[in-house]
Amino acid sequence: MNKLMYFWLVLLLLLCSGGMFAQSNPFRSEHLSTVDGLSNNFISAICQDREGFMWFGTADGLNKFDGYQFTAFQFDPAAGNKTLQHTIITDVHEDRKGRIWVVTMGGGLHQVDKRTGHVTAYNQHPALSYYWNVHFNLFEDRQGILWLGTPLGLLRFEPETKNFTQYPMERVNHIIGQDTRGDLIVEVKSRGQLFRFDPRTGLFTPIRINLPKLTHNPNIWRRAASGRQFALPYQADKPVSPYAFLLDKSGELWIGTEGNGLFRVKIAGDMLTPIAYNPKGLVYQTIYESGIFEDSAGFVWISSPKGLQQINTKTNELITYQSDPTQPGSLSSNDVRAIFRDRTGTVWIGTDNGINQLGAKPKAFRTYPTHLPPSPVRLPEYNFQAVLQDHTGTTWLGSLQKGLYRVETATGKLQHIRANSKDPLSLSSEGVSTLFEDHADQVWVSTKEALHQLDRESGTFKRYTTQVPVMCMDEDRDGNLWIGGSVGLKGAIGRLNPITGQIYYYTRDVLQPKSEAAMTSNRTLSHFLILDIMVSRTGNIWIATAQGLNKLDPATGNFTYYQANQAQSSGTLTDNWVRALHEDKEGILWVGTNHGGLNRFDPVTNKFSHYTINNGLPSNQVVSIAPDNLGSLWLGTGHGISQFNPSTRQFRNFDVRDGLPDNECNLGSVHSRQGKLLFGTINGAVDFEAAQILKNTVIPPIHLTGLTVQEKRQPIPAGALELPHNQNFVSFEFVSLNYDAPEKNQYAFQLVGLDKEWIFTGNHRFARYTDLRPGSYTFRVKGSNNDGIWNQTGTSLRVIVHPPWWKTGWAYALYAALMLALIWLARQQLIKRERLRTQLRFERLAAEKLQEIDTLKSDFFTNLSHEFRTPLALIKGTISKLQSAPVTAHDADYQLIDRQSDQLLDMINQLLDLSKLEAGKLTLNHQATDLNSFLKELAGSFIALFESRGIIYRFTFPMQPVRVQADQDKLTRILSNLLSNAAKFTPAGGQVQFSAIAADIQYNTLSLRITIQDTGIGIPSHQLPHIFDRFFQADRSMTRSYGGTGIGLALVKELVEFLGGTISVESAEGEGATFTLGLPFSIINQEQETGKTVPFTFTHSSISLIQEAKSESAGGKAQLLIIEDNADLRNFLVDCFSPAYQTLAADNGNDGFNCAVKHLPDLIISDIMMPGTNGVELCRRLKTDERTSHIPVVLLTAKTGTQSKLAGLETGADEYLTKPFVRQELVIRVKNLLDGRRKLRERFSKQLVLHPSELTVTSIDEKFLQSVFALLEKNLSNAEFDLNSFCQEMGMSQTHLHRKLTALLGQSANELIRSFRLKRAASLLSQKHGNVSEIAFMVGFTSPNYFTKCFREEFGQTPTEYVRLHALAK
Repeated sequence: MNKLMYFWLVLLLLLCSGGMFAQSNPFRSEHLSTVDGLSNNFISAICQDREGFMWFGTADGLNKFDGYQFTAFQFDPAAGNKTLQHTIITDVHEDRKGRIWVVTMGGGLHQVDKRTGHVTAYNQHPALSYYWNVHFNLFEDRQGILWLGTPLGLLRFEPETKNFTQYPMERVNHIIGQDTRGDLIVEVKSRGQLFRFDPRTGLFTPIRINLPKLTHNPNIWRRAASGRQFALPYQADKPVSPYAFLLDKSGELWIGTEGNGLFRVKIAGDMLTPIAYNPKGLVYQTIYESGIFEDSAGFVWISSPKGLQQINTKTNELITYQSDPTQPGSLSSNDVRAIFRDRTGTVWIGTDNGINQLGAKPKAFRTYPTHLPPSPVRLPEYNFQAVLQDHTGTTWLGSLQKGLYRVETATGKLQHIRANSKDPLSLSSEGVSTLFEDHADQVWVSTKEALHQLDRESGTFKRYTTQVPVMCMDEDRDGNLWIGGSVGLKGAIGRLNPITGQIYYYTRDVLQPKSEAAMTSNRTLSHFLILDIMVSRTGNIWIATAQGLNKLDPATGNFTYYQANQAQSSGTLTDNWVRALHEDKEGILWVGTNHGGLNRFDPVTNKFSHYTINNGLPSNQVVSIAPDNLGSLWLGTGHGISQFNPSTRQFRNFDVRDGLPDNECNLGSVHSRQGKLLFGTINGAVDFEAAQILKNTVIPPIHLTGLTVQEKRQPIPAGALELPHNQNFVSFEFVSLNYDAPEKNQYAFQLVGLDKEWIFTGNHRFARYTDLRPGSYTFRVKGSNNDGIWNQTGTSLRVIVHPPWWKTGWAYALYAALMLALIWLARQQLIKRERLRTQLRFERLAAEKLQEIDTLKSDFFTNLSHEFRTPLALIKGTISKLQSAPVTAHDADYQLIDRQSDQLLDMINQLLDLSKLEAGKLTLNHQATDLNSFLKELAGSFIALFESRGIIYRFTFPMQPVRVQADQDKLTRILSNLLSNAAKFTPAGGQVQFSAIAADIQYNTLSLRITIQDTGIGIPSHQLPHIFDRFFQADRSMTRSYGGTGIGLALVKELVEFLGGTISVESAEGEGATFTLGLPFSIINQEQETGKTVPFTFTHSSISLIQEAKSESAGGKAQLLIIEDNADLRNFLVDCFSPAYQTLAADNGNDGFNCAVKHLPDLIISDIMMPGTNGVELCRRLKTDERTSHIPVVLLTAKTGTQSKLAGLETGADEYLTKPFVRQELVIRVKNLLDGRRKLRERFSKQLVLHPSELTVTSIDEKFLQSVFALLEKNLSNAEFDLNSFCQEMGMSQTHLHRKLTALLGQSANELIRSFRLKRAASLLSQKHGNVSEIAFMVGFTSPNYFTKCFREEFGQTPTEYVRLHALAK
């Protein structure tokens, strides 16, 4: 009995405690007002165009709405008829052709261009009356004619012709509709009745309405046009007056009254008897004027001072919407002026306080409590940390600040169950952290002091003391409760036996390091902070901690740890701070983390996978997880609730905009039972049926709403957007016309032609492109609704950026034309150039052929000269030999032969000069010359010639001595030819005059004029132009009479021009000839002269013979090697040198080189032009071979050019003689070369020290001698160093080494070793480096006596005498 009384007492306390009421509110409206951009809160008309945009008529203009922003069209006095003519909008309508029509209270009719926003006004002429422009409403009949109700009657407007027709009548307040016959049903307010208007006849016919008598109703209110309400006086006898009319789609007329409710009747005839309509007696009796509406779904809406009612005419069900300032989402006002249901099913309610939007598929979220303070105010008592719906359907809510609440299902009240720490049968404290119902339907409540079990029958609680406050609970298959919690730095999980009340703990206490250290690593928790606990189907216990996920095997007591790592390895946990756990039917473990998102653990693979905000989660903080009965998981996050479909891996997110009390859910504050979910947040709780959270499946239309070019806004074009090249900065604004939570709409855009892929921008509705290149593009945009349903088609706009004029088609055509013209011109130029190139090629080929011919000719002359000079050398050599014999009777013959050979040699030289001139190889050889002396010597050399021919010869040079730069050889050849010709063609007794005069002398230039005049046979005048041509002669008979080849004058002219001078001739046949030359010379100043004048001699006599030298070498005759391919000349040379020298002979270069290596002769005489290896190459090989480099070489050649001579000398040749040579000269040059080498050897033998560079040797010989002397110096004191060691170190045989040293130094190897040591000993003695014995050993002698003997033989005195005499000399 006492327990029963206690139970009723507790129940009485619960009933008497402060209660909070929760009213079911499945419909939540969104409020739009001037705060959101609306031009005025008084809404008079609502319309949706075919594109999906919403249009609202207000008391201050027209508004277009795209879900994000309003665009207002208002009265502008300065815009004429291009603007609204009045601010008050009374109706808005879109006709069957998509045109927007607007009527105003005094401004008439207007058409709005939806694309450009331009307004066109159509109003009556003011003279007809202002009231024809006051329009109450607008109606479009079946023929597309617009009908307007005005204070003066009915107005007809033809949209195509823009013509008005007036039908006068008393105030036509409302055009109700059109009946089946096509007649208009209109309300004439002044008479309080309806009229039928026949458009065909223009007649009005009244319709009588039989309404019952007015009953007693003192609460009758009427709404004025301004929106103000006032009470009507009671009149008992007055019949019911109709106040609002609606003709629905079925043809039924609805009639609203001012106090007697709603009536309806079928229109049939002109007499109507309406029937009252009031199902279940819930219809409001007072209905506003024009307060009956029908939406597109066929629902009838009633506007009343008490609220808005929705009537389902098929089921007679009624829903009431009221304005309640304390209830979020209620109507903003009960004064409803317009109702419109759009194509998605959303209902738009226009009031005198803005717009209310009712979603087509509202989210059925139910909040606790319903009366929450507006954001951001939050009350601590509504911070629900624990929620539970037990098996009876009772909802329990736990708050850490205010304790436990119970929600009564029937009344929706929140009842607070108070705690009493002193009463053991009540809760120990107000702070509730956990709510749990076990398999026995027992409710468990945890506070920070204890765990409590509710006794439903008595309403009391049984306490269980725990080591830590219980923050989480679960039950295993044996009925044991697993609890987890933390206090301070201590955490624990425990197994509670509800029957015995015993608890076994697994603890982690940071403040007890000894006990911590005593435990093995797998026998304790990984962290003291316990956040959630769950018993799996396998019986394992999963624990969420702040240091990863723990799994406990109750049978062994071992823990397994799953933790994140810094490397974020694949297959591991993403965050160690684990906050929520759930196991699904397949045994998959779902893990919520603090900032690592949702993790999925597969026990089979032992791998984790994860989902984050990148996959669609609203937040990476997942604090609670619960399933529904549809296969989805519901997640409480830091930013709302998310529905996750594991099969599709898609998220669907909800927040306060969908009806949640707050976006931040509490840790573990979730419960699920049979598809109904309950979440606790920091500002209230929310429950819902998962099946009732419907998805918005309507595909939203996508439109472009804004276009900006160069930061200037402009209308969106109907076709393509065409832009000049310098206006290529474009911005687009677009919209997805989904009005249900439009901020959740998603967008993606692509500029085809620039973007390769779609660019997803989330909920951003703007795209910007800068510096677009000329070309054609297509801007595409697609979007989704709030539930992720995409309109993949979207919308598009073609964009054309025109190129600059210089990149247009006609410009390119012009470029092409210019290019073709240039190509044609270039082609012509190429043809011309190719012709020139071909011509040049032919000319070059001709020149090359000529050059080749010249080369062949030069080679011919060179080879011919060689062939001529070789026999001439033999002839002259032989004649010289014969002339050197005693005088015989043949001396005159010898002289004749000698003269003819000289003449032949001169002809050969002239031919060679001509060939060199043609080949451009002739060079000047300027020398300092006394011009006056030179001319006198030259002229004097011809005296004997002229005297022998009996010719009077005179020469005069009236010049002062002058020194010039002159090529004596070429000047001699010019004057000698002219003087020889004068002597040749002048008969005996004739005269030859040779004169020279300085015609012009300047500072450094002298111009010499030379005249040679004879009295010979002369030249015919017609042949004068040809006398300087090669091989030309005036008369063929002259050749036989006077001789000649015809090349002399040709050579003279070319040499004169080569010297920069001129030559001319004057002559007449039989009167002689006069040759005049003009030659320039450079005068040499005294400061410029650096040497003596080169001597010159002119002689025609042979030089005297020179006696052949006898070899005086100690070893007998010197050995000569003669290399000559011509056998006669080779034998001649052997014959010349055999009396005085040993001679060796070879007929080609290769044999000559082998012979030289074998015999190492003292001197080599070689021809240059030989088959195989020529003389120049032979000389190079000899001089670069260490064995033969010391041998002097004399080159003989028929080539007389300086270049040939230099080429031979550069290879190391010691002498260079041209054929034909003078025998005596060759003999003397050979003798001089051998004498010079002999004298050097003698000099070496006399000197104590001689450096290799002081010898006249080649660089190879110098290196050889340096190595010899270095080797001797190295082995100076080595008595074992002998000839064999010497040859081995030098890498040469004894024969070659002997011949090499003998040729260079005149000593054999043994002699050189002994001489070198003795000379070094003499040097050491003179420097007093020691006594005789010491120095003897220092220079490699083992016996001082032998050293003294050798020293006396070398120097003619003993070492002691040498030292004494050297000291006296000093």
